[in-house]
Amino acid sequence: MEIKDEKGPAYYFFVPSIITATATEECRWNAAYFNATFVANYGDYDRVENFVKNAIRVTNVVVELDSLLKDLARNGKLKNLRQFELIEHYCINYKIQSGNYLQNGDTIYIKFADSIAINKAIKTIWSVDDFVFSPNMPAHAWIFSLHIGLSKSLEKIQTFIDSTEIDYARPDSNLLWLIVAGDIWSSHLFYQYERDGYFHIYTGFYLSKNKVIQAQKLIREKYNLNPVIMSHLIIPDILKKYVTY
Repeated sequence: MEIKDEKGPAYYFFVPSIITATATEECRWNAAYFNATFVANYGDYDRVENFVKNAIRVTNVVVELDSLLKDLARNGKLKNLRQFELIEHYCINYKIQSGNYLQNGDTIYIKFADSIAINKAIKTIWSVDDFVFSPNMPAHAWIFSLHIGLSKSLEKIQTFIDSTEIDYARPDSNLLWLIVAGDIWSSHLFYQYERDGYFHIYTGFYLSKNKVIQAQKLIREKYNLNPVIMSHLIIPDILKKYVTY
């Protein structure tokens, strides 16, 4: 930009451009009665924190909705058993009006925070009239996982997670209940301090006993580990460790 002064020479001012790093993250849930995908792009210094909050929020919706459909199926009230794909994608979000969703065959583009749209989908897609869904209600579910070790030292646990080769190319990817991919690294490993005084480390979330048994075999063969099948109650503290590290 050039600015001239009538009594002096021209002065040049350079306005620097600000470049902000962004991260695109994708979460995919393989639920029992539908599949769900959440894709978002994050910028600024708090992108990891915002991603974790969204992953927990959408997980809560997935768990609650899948639990509803499971109860209806058990009672013979679920009329539509098609495996729908529920997708929220930041590139499509601008097309979705508040309170609505977009449908293309079995693919449903929807905002998981939009309770009106979700309730409309439940009524229209699954023909459920007598239920009010709230995405802000806490939802819990027991999910299988694989226990792969323990240590008295949290530092050793963190070192193991940093150095492990169990990553996006893991052999059990198509068996996972929740898989995370993107610019913010996720190992699909998590740990927790338990009553015996040890930090226990686990890998993977699996919806069914059959899938976790298959994953146990694949993990054992590829990584020379001896995983033990366990179950976990899905809570925010565990999800924070699972979706990013």
